Amino acid sequence: MSDTIRAAAREMARHAIAELTEMLQLADAYLADGNDNAAIGTLLSFEGVRDMQGSVVPQSHAATATRMIEAIRAHMDSCRQMMLF
Repeated sequence: MSDTIRAAAREMARHAIAELTEMLQLADAYLADGNDNAAIGTLLSFEGVRDMQGSVVPQSHAATATRMIEAIRAHMDSCRQMMLF
């Protein structure tokens, strides 16, 4: 992999991690306030979560939001691993 491609991949990963971190903080705040629907809506803006969950998301279900947060964190870990190459 060329240095240019490697640098671009690292920058993309940094950007993705920053955006996902903001989304997780917002979703965590919604969950802390007991607003499960807002947390789920926030998390559904991430395409990978939408694919994982399908088109039907249970209403008022904190466990769903928690699983979605875990999926996003796993994706962030993948982005971090990509930055190591």
